[in-house]
Amino acid sequence: MAKGSKKKSARRSTSHEHPRDDDDDARSMGSMDTSFSLASVDMVGGGGGVSDDDDGGADGAPQSVAAKMNDVLDLLTEKRASVREGGLASLCKGLQKHLMGDFLEGKLLSVLEPLHRSLRKGGAAEKKLAAQALSLTYVQAGEDVAADSATEMVALLSDLMYSASAAVAVRAAAATALAICTFLKAEEQEQLRAVLDIFTNLVDSGKTGAPLVVACLHGYALLLTRMGRAHLTTCLAARVQRAAALLDHENVNVRVAAGELIALAVEMADEDGGVVGEVLRASIDLDGLTERLRALSKDSQKHRAKKDRKAQRASFREIVQTVEEGEMPRETSRFAHGEEVTFEGWQELVRLNTFRELLAEGLRTHFEQNTLLRDVFDMGPPPVARGCSGGGPERRLTALEKRKYMSPNSEASKARTKTRLRHRDKRME
Repeated sequence: MAKGSKKKSARRSTSHEHPRDDDDDARSMGSMDTSFSLASVDMVGGGGGVSDDDDGGADGAPQSVAAKMNDVLDLLTEKRASVREGGLASLCKGLQKHLMGDFLEGKLLSVLEPLHRSLRKGGAAEKKLAAQALSLTYVQAGEDVAADSATEMVALLSDLMYSASAAVAVRAAAATALAICTFLKAEEQEQLRAVLDIFTNLVDSGKTGAPLVVACLHGYALLLTRMGRAHLTTCLAARVQRAAALLDHENVNVRVAAGELIALAVEMADEDGGVVGEVLRASIDLDGLTERLRALSKDSQKHRAKKDRKAQRASFREIVQTVEEGEMPRETSRFAHGEEVTFEGWQELVRLNTFRELLAEGLRTHFEQNTLLRDVFDMGPPPVARGCSGGGPERRLTALEKRKYMSPNSEASKARTKTRLRHRDKRME
């Protein structure tokens, strides 16, 4: 483990693409099969689809989308499974591509109840779509979900994850949804720990398919970024040991997910610089672990697929740079109105990759306008809100305003960096 100040990787990190199995990949929530055409939705249940040709409204969501989404909600209660699946697909597409906060206000129960019903009684395809739609609903309105509804969500998804009769792809989708919804909604550390225990128990059981193991590892990593120091002291070393045991797994996605969790844990221990780091060093043979990670970064075993070897080497090179040299991966993205944001370290990239896969083509729209998602990354108010006064029409920022608000050297960007550092130093107790 690197000591002292951290280095920042000189290169720009990419989207951390992972190799995929021929089976369902556990992190494919963003690309899950929601490609029902509008024509098919109309044919099976009455025109509830969300068209891409709607005119935009002032709030970023097309004016006609809300009306069509009402028809989509009607499809979710139909008797025919194919109709419900078409409605769920359109709901996912609408929530990915448009901000629907105003639409969801006052209608959350109308959305959540049929989603919960699909998770309980639907077929495999319906359950996967319902889990994705649930995550997307929480991304847009998670703060408004009632406590009893959130409790029901945890129970439904955890039961589905433990169900031996459910397809492994369905169980993996449930795990991803549980991680995202808990990350956005949980207010107490005990709620986070309860879900972390679910992920741990499933991985340790050794009786789960690779996609579910990957989903649990990624879910654990996501929730770990919200954990307080007290929990990190007691669990981090044990989690690294468990993840290290998975580095020899036959599935490349499991190996990469385990390596990324190790890198995240080492980064968080280094940042703490106190008891957490000391406990980790005393409990783990970091030199031996680093050798194993370095071997995976140079793996050339011919029995592995060439594509898998290439993806594994690329992923583990970044992991080794964190564990051995203390380098932080980073990725810079540019959004509307000249806004440029750099995501630094495994904690931010774990979150970024989670929402990237969930939101798919709608990622940019949500990063530019979704205040809940912007709060997750300490990005501040949307640029339009900073550049406009009152509720008037949108206007472009001037060159001076772009330098003032968007430049990496601006006071706003410096304030964001300071806020992120404070959050890392003072996690929830």
